[in-house]
Amino acid sequence: MNSLHNTSNSPDRVKHSVILIPALKTNSAIFGFITKNWHNKYGLSVHILNVWNTEKDFPLMLEKVVNKIDELSINGGTVSLLGASGGGNMAINAFIQRKGKVNKVINVCGRMRVGKHTDLDISPSDKQLKAYIESIRFLESNIASLSSDDKKKIMTIRPRFGQEFVPVDTVTIDGGGCVKSFV
Repeated sequence: MNSLHNTSNSPDRVKHSVILIPALKTNSAIFGFITKNWHNKYGLSVHILNVWNTEKDFPLMLEKVVNKIDELSINGGTVSLLGASGGGNMAINAFIQRKGKVNKVINVCGRMRVGKHTDLDISPSDKQLKAYIESIRFLESNIASLSSDDKKKIMTIRPRFGQEFVPVDTVTIDGGGCVKSFV
């Protein structure tokens, strides 16, 4: 499947686009399957942008998402971002770059800061993981630029129980909405 999948049959009919950014090392096909009826059911045009599988450097990944926001909002279209795990922090990084063009952001279990968990050991050959850690650090250093109104546009879904690479306390954002997942 192409890294960009538009479920819209008629781009003129759709006024709200969702850029969905999957997690690292995830096959985009599952997200295409999950969202295939969103256009008919909710009137949403879904654009799956799997930057983790197409780029190797964080700045290029972020640029790709930001460019997609610009493209979709050019004629006044509404754009929202949905990111899963590593895609969640990428979505919020893109939101920080284009606050005025993004309607809402949903971060599903995406780590947003290093926090007190600094043991981010990675293999030097794993460029995808290196970019992910760079994305976390970039977000952590820029999160203070979010106003209280900006934070109200962000909803995080955090895991009930953390895991080794995404501890629970690194997923939430003060002032934003947060939902605890049931798993």
